[in-house]
Amino acid sequence: MISFIKGTISYIGDSFVILECNHMGFQISMPSTALFRLNEGMEVTVYTHLAVKEDDLSLYGFLGMDDLQMFKQLITVSGVGPKGALQILSSISTEELKMAIASGDAKLISSAKGIGLKTAQKLVVDLKGRFKNELPVSEISSGKLNSSNLEMAVLFAQSTGISRTQCMNALSKTKLPDDADVDLIIDSIFKNLNF
Repeated sequence: MISFIKGTISYIGDSFVILECNHMGFQISMPSTALFRLNEGMEVTVYTHLAVKEDDLSLYGFLGMDDLQMFKQLITVSGVGPKGALQILSSISTEELKMAIASGDAKLISSAKGIGLKTAQKLVVDLKGRFKNELPVSEISSGKLNSSNLEMAVLFAQSTGISRTQCMNALSKTKLPDDADVDLIIDSIFKNLNF
């Protein structure tokens, strides 16, 4: 197994790089989010997964170990192959994806190119237990925030087109008083959103 390759980027394609290492060029498929961070001539370490089929050997690479681990989780789900997993990670960051799975937000996952709602729902069902610790304290009902106020604030934000995962991610960036009212929670969501 090839765990990582350290070398120099000699070419960047639409969905892959060619990484030169010891006078050999490795073609490595990567998420578009990673490709945007690279330049030709840059020295980089790429964490890899070798996908083996009867008639093909393909390398999939990531700039961080977390992304590689998420990729490996995704391809364990029936109906999500390496290319589908790469599409998901090109559209949704690993952190957002963990929260989407943990909160059951199949709609956000299905926004990835080539991933239908049924596949996204299956992914949530199969992986949800692995990421339950990724939810902010407020989402897993620790009792600190008034749960009805939280739910009303999140529903309002969702009515404006913001996903539940984005709401939870925004709320995880701030500390609210235990008795926060709906308006304060809504303000906190919009203040901490990353678009």
